[in-house]
Amino acid sequence: MYNYTEKMHAKRMLLILENPDPCGKCPVFKKLLIHYEDQPHSDIFSKIFNCNGEDSGVCEMCLNFIDMYYDRRTYNCPCYVLGKEEAIKRTWIALEEKGYI
Repeated sequence: MYNYTEKMHAKRMLLILENPDPCGKCPVFKKLLIHYEDQPHSDIFSKIFNCNGEDSGVCEMCLNFIDMYYDRRTYNCPCYVLGKEEAIKRTWIALEEKGYI
């Protein structure tokens, strides 16, 4: 099972936020600057689900990190749900409040 922690998420989000266009880049991927849409579906879902089809908690970690409601049926990037400015603002606030910056 993919062990994705809050600390790992925060570290990867800091790297993504250094990019001039951080939206749509999923921190679960090691190649952080690749857009979510550019990843093959099998690669996306192998990271999100373990081999038994159980949710690995990746999307939940990402959404809960910025106080968004997590619904297993949808895996929408915060930028697409909240808008770019709001998603980036919430991420910086969360990083600061949680002591990562």
